[in-house]
Amino acid sequence: MTARTKSALILLVTLAVGILIGSLATSAVINHRMEQLAELRRPTGFSLMLERVIRPQDEAQREQIRAILEEAGARMAELRRSHFTELKAIIDSTRARLNPILTPEQRQRLETWFSRDRERLKTGRWRRHPGVDRAHPPASPPDSLPER
Repeated sequence: MTARTKSALILLVTLAVGILIGSLATSAVINHRMEQLAELRRPTGFSLMLERVIRPQDEAQREQIRAILEEAGARMAELRRSHFTELKAIIDSTRARLNPILTPEQRQRLETWFSRDRERLKTGRWRRHPGVDRAHPPASPPDSLPER
């Protein structure tokens, strides 16, 4: 093995290790951020996160701050629930309006997408482009809009 070959091999291995470390670090950062966002959705998540940001000076201040933040958190949770209900109503009416004009195959794809959506909502696992199978894209005419 010549010195040139060894140098190229070392360079390639270094590059591969760097890519691997970068990918793992990026994944860890994204997962940590997603956990922080999930914490905000919990009933007391808003209160706890802002309390950590504020850092109360003593227990008396902590209690005053907590009372205000918990009230705000409860109001936000109620708003989130009402918006979810409204969003679900819009989705249901859209599905009802689409059903008569879709082919059986299109209806099946839509139902599959919605069932995956419900499962992701339950588990909290969201993909970047839900419902899109990149390995087997649907056949579509060139002038149609691409799937998201």
